[in-house]
Amino acid sequence: MQFALEERLKDHLRQHWVAVMAVLLALLGVWVRVALLQFESVDYTDHLKPWFTLLATTPGLEAFRQPTWNYTPPYIYLLKLATIPLADHPLRAIKSLALVFDAVLVVGVYLLVRHRYPRPVVIPIAAAAVVLFSPTVIFNGALWAQSDATYTALLVLCLFAVVRQQNALAFLFFGLAFAFKLQAAFLLPLLGVVYLRRRFSIVYLLLVLLTYLVLVMPAVLAGMPLKAALSVYFDQAELYRKLTYGAPTIYQWLPNDNYDMFVSFGVGLALAVALAIVSMALLSRRPLSPDVLIPMALACTLVVPFVTPKMQDRYFFPADVLSIVYAFYLPRRFYVPLIVTLCSLFSYAGFLFNQTPVPMPFVSLALLVPVVLVVQDYAAALFARPLSGHPLVAEDQPPVEVPANGRRARSRLRPWPGWLLPRG
Repeated sequence: MQFALEERLKDHLRQHWVAVMAVLLALLGVWVRVALLQFESVDYTDHLKPWFTLLATTPGLEAFRQPTWNYTPPYIYLLKLATIPLADHPLRAIKSLALVFDAVLVVGVYLLVRHRYPRPVVIPIAAAAVVLFSPTVIFNGALWAQSDATYTALLVLCLFAVVRQQNALAFLFFGLAFAFKLQAAFLLPLLGVVYLRRRFSIVYLLLVLLTYLVLVMPAVLAGMPLKAALSVYFDQAELYRKLTYGAPTIYQWLPNDNYDMFVSFGVGLALAVALAIVSMALLSRRPLSPDVLIPMALACTLVVPFVTPKMQDRYFFPADVLSIVYAFYLPRRFYVPLIVTLCSLFSYAGFLFNQTPVPMPFVSLALLVPVVLVVQDYAAALFARPLSGHPLVAEDQPPVEVPANGRRARSRLRPWPGWLLPRG
């Protein structure tokens, strides 16, 4: 009798193993993060801890009357909320916020990949697990106490809404992300394409501005000068005067002596790249399917920062996450997130551990490989005419039929070379 009961329990466990596996992965994800909670980074000791202490010792929102931080109010609200249960434990409180948004980020990636693979559910769970245990995701929040998962999670949810053609919700999520971090703007070219190619009002674009204004209003009503609340990003831009702060960009190869000249050059170059991303999508007849949107999103968050000056080591965090999604949408590019994540890790090491395992100019050269591949795949998704049965065949374009003799005229059947066609 006891043996029969045990066998039934084992059968039940095998039948529900996917759910059991997901729970175990979540618990292990918490475990590895808790193990790193005691680490104190320079950003924590010099900035986050003093901000938290001020908020914990000041009633209500009075600290906003004379803000000492250079972050936007929404993140400071979260710090203030964290002072309620953990006023005497600033390190634990700040890192707990990061862990919460790690969870939101993992759920967002799960939803985005599940849109492509509704069955079997193990595939989106695998994608979520890869993000959960990604070294840069773990180090950014649990070790560094940074908040990049906050706006990145919102960007992933924005992209998920775009894929599902929930345009108003997409712009709302983007507005929330932009209210937390200026670097959310790297996804703006994609939203510009969505606006120009889909039928909805420009009022949706105003949601971004409205969301920011609504989120800063509590701080303004508490006494924060309106000009200060609206100029946080301008002040941040003036605060740092280096071509790159440990980020693996092209500016690792340029001297900082001619800072003003190269910044002006770099801003123009970044805008030109963003314009090229937008123009390619507008010149293509291919519908804005997930096979187009995912490479576009990664191009915006990887290629544009790669040529943008004044980038910091953490600013490729959205690319770290989206490269994983990209690899699940395009499995033959499984090595792209490996390269992107390793490059980010090498850039983290300089700040966190004062170590440079690989000189950063060479790290930027390594990152050039996925940059080129993503541009290639993005162009192929928009313009290459795939063979019959390929997932990138558009609704309004007939597939290319291969003649019986197996030969095909390249000029007539494929406007792009065959090596540009994704096969994943």
